[in-house]
Amino acid sequence: MRYLVRSLKYFALLCVLYVAIVWLMYWSGSLPEHPWKMMLFVLQTQRGVIMAAAFVVLAAAYPLFGFMRKRIGGSVARNREQIIRAFQMQGFRLTGEHEGEMTFRGEGLFKRLSLLFEDQITVRDTASGLEIEGIRRAVARIAYRLDGYIFNSRFDEK
Repeated sequence: MRYLVRSLKYFALLCVLYVAIVWLMYWSGSLPEHPWKMMLFVLQTQRGVIMAAAFVVLAAAYPLFGFMRKRIGGSVARNREQIIRAFQMQGFRLTGEHEGEMTFRGEGLFKRLSLLFEDQITVRDTASGLEIEGIRRAVARIAYRLDGYIFNSRFDEK
């Protein structure tokens, strides 16, 4: 179910971007017709059908490549402060904490909107270290930062 919701959100985003681009072209004087007439005309052509099909394919594939799990060394109990600091630096706040698991969400409305309200990132303990799960671009940035924090904390302990 979550896969379908994520696909629909991405499809809606692609449609909104297309409409915004067409309206910008209209306001700049690049379109001779009203934007709604132009969009209707384009969607009736072969190129318009190909574009719509591309939107559907991209939206269907988005959950596969838009989300990830990343494993790094460390543990929730030992590196709690570094985890919270890494997430705060990327604009996330702690929203839940259970045994061996922490949940973070985007700090403000703009942050959440830029992530299509798919801003929940989970950090959990595994046998091999920490596992960070969520939207790809946020997880990659946080994992890189957190890995550095954990690496540097080893030198602070000595």
